[in-house]
Amino acid sequence: METLKISNILSACEGKLVQEGIKTEFNNVSTDTRSINKDDLFVALKGERFDAHDFVQDAYKTGCRLFMVHKNVNLPPDASVVYVDDTLKALGDLAGYYRRFLGIKVIGITGSNGKTTTKDILGNLLSHEHKIAITQGTMNNLVGLPLTIFSANKSHEFLVVELGINHFGEMDMLASIAKPDIAVITNIGPSHVEFLIDEEGVCKAKSEVFPHIAENGIAVLNKNDKFFDKLKNNSNCNVITFGIENKADYCAKNLVSNNNGISLDIYVSSEKSVSCTLPLFGEHNVLNFLASIAVAHQLGISLDSMTSVIPKIKPPKMRMEILNFPSFTIINDAYNANPLSTLSALKELDKINCSGKKIFIFADMLELGDKGELYHREIGKFINNSTVGYLITIGGLAKYTAEESSDKNVKTADSVEECFNYLKEILSDNDVVMIKGSRSNKLEKIVEMLKQN
Repeated sequence: METLKISNILSACEGKLVQEGIKTEFNNVSTDTRSINKDDLFVALKGERFDAHDFVQDAYKTGCRLFMVHKNVNLPPDASVVYVDDTLKALGDLAGYYRRFLGIKVIGITGSNGKTTTKDILGNLLSHEHKIAITQGTMNNLVGLPLTIFSANKSHEFLVVELGINHFGEMDMLASIAKPDIAVITNIGPSHVEFLIDEEGVCKAKSEVFPHIAENGIAVLNKNDKFFDKLKNNSNCNVITFGIENKADYCAKNLVSNNNGISLDIYVSSEKSVSCTLPLFGEHNVLNFLASIAVAHQLGISLDSMTSVIPKIKPPKMRMEILNFPSFTIINDAYNANPLSTLSALKELDKINCSGKKIFIFADMLELGDKGELYHREIGKFINNSTVGYLITIGGLAKYTAEESSDKNVKTADSVEECFNYLKEILSDNDVVMIKGSRSNKLEKIVEMLKQN
């Protein structure tokens, strides 16, 4: 981060300096006393479980002398204290100010599925020739986005950020901070419909990004998505498209799956440009890859240059991650789950040839509201007509999936431990096990248990 002054906070956040101490500048922003440094600005946020105002003394003891608060705090006179009405909003306002201060190109990535994979692929393609700052992990919300922006400095040429939402209005706030020069929407699916009502609501919420795209900016949209036309109509900027076997600006054709991933031909503006092998599995990852190719190409990276980077691409942890054990294979897709991503994963499992059994471990998909039972039953109907041989479910909602999969060998578990015991009973040589469920289920524990046994 470049050095900023207290005066920058006051102008960006409409703050008031209520205590003038020894600190007037800062070169990092922290919201966590466990990782704070003495030259940081500490922003005291109030969350659902903790209020950081209760920990300002801890921050002071580490040497920090600059604080942003929205409550009265009692700190020694050498601490500088800026008061704002809302520290979360002020954090975003300050990040927006800093984004404009940097003046670098910002790429914002959102969508129901594939945000992190697309972000990581794009990071690989850009960092080969340029210095970039990028969202770490999934720091994509109203706290994580500002902290990502603060991680950049003027030596960076590009800033790649992930924009994650689950309520209306959140994208409006995130995009107003990031002001992306290029915005990618990977797809629209039934994610977070507990709060966004349905897929139409998801489309509406994601479309909040469009008014904030920088002047002469670009929206990169999935032409295979059923909401493509609606998204394009909602946009007010230049649109670049990506897709599979269609007339997208960046199109993949002649897909062939093999043990190394997927070989394909890339067409740009209907002209064949390059052939390559993507070392990932699944058509959904081909779409994520194409979105990244489109952005990198628009930013001046040649396709020939990208081909040297493509073999090095790896999936993020717990996203279609292939783990080869001595006698069986695990496909760890346990990071998260919604109906669209689960069906995509099952379609890929169907394509896999194996001499053993196909075992699908499935835990509850959350934030689906009153449609939870419906979506879980739809997954079960798909499994019933798939090559999955064994299904083990975890949780109350996933039991509906089990009910719809009556033609399969089915076990229902109430915990990860019970699921693991069932798995041990049936697991044998050459089996392929896919693990899928929402984040809070912590299904990665199953992988750890397998490693220990």
